[in-house]
Amino acid sequence: MTILADRRVLDVPGAQALIDHAATFDSPATLADWFRDAAGGLDLAEAAAAARASAHAVLLAPPGDGPLLALRWFAPGTPTTIHSHGTWGVLVILEGHDTYERWTPTGLAATHYLAAGDVLWWTPPPGDLHRQTSPDGALELLFVGGVPDGVPVAEPSVRVDPLAEAYRRAYLDASTAPLADAFHEDVLLDVCVPGWRFQVQGRQEVLDLLAADEFGPPGYRLTYFRTVPTESGFVVEAEVRFASAGGERLWRVTHLVGVRDGRIAEQTSYCTGHWDAESVVRQRREAGMVRP
Repeated sequence: MTILADRRVLDVPGAQALIDHAATFDSPATLADWFRDAAGGLDLAEAAAAARASAHAVLLAPPGDGPLLALRWFAPGTPTTIHSHGTWGVLVILEGHDTYERWTPTGLAATHYLAAGDVLWWTPPPGDLHRQTSPDGALELLFVGGVPDGVPVAEPSVRVDPLAEAYRRAYLDASTAPLADAFHEDVLLDVCVPGWRFQVQGRQEVLDLLAADEFGPPGYRLTYFRTVPTESGFVVEAEVRFASAGGERLWRVTHLVGVRDGRIAEQTSYCTGHWDAESVVRQRREAGMVRP
């Protein structure tokens, strides 16, 4: 238990009952939605003040040998190391924004961009390797399946493809500006959406399409981003959420990017189409997911 020796412990009413019930779920994926809702039933005012004043997470119930519940404050612009907890877990963002990077021993696997109310879960090692940072500060409630092992992890060396990084920046900023010089003048974009397919050719034509359809919806926010290198370029995978009268909607898209002479020469894009708010909730609660 020495890994917890420097953690402050507050016996928050209801926290132990939450831990006991959370431990009955058969996977972090099935726990996630319940945990998000249960978080609202705790009085966390004292714990939040303690977390902001501490360099570590604050435990919300006395620790044993099993699951733990904690509150963590991430100061603005201060990233963690790439690290492992040695166990599975679930988190919900209570305030602010959090960038959660999932890593493998060889590099960055994917990035989740979380806002208040978002929930994220992770699997046991090696699926719990991650790094977090917050642009504006984030208050996070987390449940972990066991006592963290505290084993340090060597940070992988990573080469960042400048074109892939330009795409990430464009999605984060909801702007085509980072992509202005990324495309060949005669780039060909082949788009496949549910029930339809079309093509657009030319740099400005592609930028105009992305500005209107990919980055233009109201309440737009990037929630997931991943790139994978290929022999001829790279793959981009992204999830975007946006506002509507019926609630938050989303789409997921995959771009197969071909590079020639240092610029994007062709791109094939596959999009799920827009899920309505009911489908977003239904998928989250009913679909059997192996990893987030």
